[in-house]
Amino acid sequence: MEIIYIHIGNNEILNREDIIAILDVEQLIQNRNNLRIINRYKERNNPKDQSVIVVEKDGKERFVFTNVAISTLRKRLSQENVYEYFIE
Repeated sequence: MEIIYIHIGNNEILNREDIIAILDVEQLIQNRNNLRIINRYKERNNPKDQSVIVVEKDGKERFVFTNVAISTLRKRLSQENVYEYFIE
């Protein structure tokens, strides 16, 4: 099995297989069903955050906030473009 990594901004890369969801921060804060993520967002107090990536690795869930827009992350996740985003 090929391991594919994606650069998500903030000098961080993630294994594509660990990503559960990518959420738009503006949409997220308007939905009270996501209080756990909203509270983390408010604790960070970073106005540059545009997206939050829900990651699960080794049975543990975490939220990764980034200043990269969902549209950019979507392009990076597409199979044909994924190799352009390796950090060398």
